[in-house]
Amino acid sequence: MDKSPRYLETPPDWSAEERPTLPGSPAAIAHATPKRFAYFFIGLFICIAASLSNGFVIANLPIFQGEYGLTPSQAAWLPAAYVMANVSANLILFKARQQYGLRLFSEIGLLVFIGVLILHLIVQTYEMALIVRFIAGLAAAPLSSLGMYYTMQAFGKLI
Repeated sequence: MDKSPRYLETPPDWSAEERPTLPGSPAAIAHATPKRFAYFFIGLFICIAASLSNGFVIANLPIFQGEYGLTPSQAAWLPAAYVMANVSANLILFKARQQYGLRLFSEIGLLVFIGVLILHLIVQTYEMALIVRFIAGLAAAPLSSLGMYYTMQAFGKLI
């Protein structure tokens, strides 16, 4: 049985310091200082964008409760559906990232996230809002990780 990994594409020629710790994780490339600042602010922007929709929903729960005629426990399911899906997707993310690569997983997550943002505009019922919040949690997981990876590039390898 062949023990060598199957690559989707030829791996880059990294030095020992730049090589990623785990397959599928980002490399620790020594960037110039202006590029490090750019990576930090882009990572911060991605993390904020990934979690901002959930923050808006939590801040406006009383409005949703009045709009849909919900009890407080029903309204609490809106952010709960997001968190349940987000936690599950982060567990799946680890395996999918190693199997298919970070770029493909992030691109798919970004497209789904854009689709979910559009779906938020056409929600008319409580049940549809729950489904959209669940899908938003799934779609935000790759973006949260992508934001962290960009932020990690700003600091480089410390070990």
